[in-house]
Amino acid sequence: MNCPTDFSSLRGKVHDRIWYESADKTSFAFLVDKPIAFGHSQVVMSIASYDTPEEEVFKQASGHIVICIGKFRATSWRSVLDGWGPLAKYTGTSGDYMKTLVLKASADEKPGLYKVHLVPCFESHVKSANDQYHARFGQSDSGGLLYWIGQREHRVDYDKEMSPSSAVAEKRINSFCLTKLAAILGCPKQPFTPSSSSRP
Repeated sequence: MNCPTDFSSLRGKVHDRIWYESADKTSFAFLVDKPIAFGHSQVVMSIASYDTPEEEVFKQASGHIVICIGKFRATSWRSVLDGWGPLAKYTGTSGDYMKTLVLKASADEKPGLYKVHLVPCFESHVKSANDQYHARFGQSDSGGLLYWIGQREHRVDYDKEMSPSSAVAEKRINSFCLTKLAAILGCPKQPFTPSSSSRP
């Protein structure tokens, strides 16, 4: 299958942050440079036909998502977090990895592309979401992960638009060492292979 121009162009722009690529080269995952959370990635898949029903495209993408989540689960996050202070601080990330939030949200998806955000969720994120929920509603119930994501996205957008200069933003992004993190995610010590016996 020939990949659309937008797919190849995006792949070229993020090539040093790609940590997963399908064998047929029609799908890849990369670390976003303005992350909501530590390890925030986007899975991008080339779509053969523009009129393929959404549920069929998601079914195709789900295999790639499963592999990527498996790589997240196989990563020794505590040791990784120790070496990425600026990124951990910027994303408010600490504690154990809990789960991955899968978000089908893109305001600028081009025809022929399918994008899914993978947002690793850590203990600190759940605590922050619960704290915000309690402050807003005065209840002891847990909740508010979507609100937390919205608040994080607001911060990222503000940083992107309101930084004193692109040089300041670029310096901060470089401090995240995303290329090295992509190498770690791409080569976990215990590779994950989906099978019919695998259950979350």
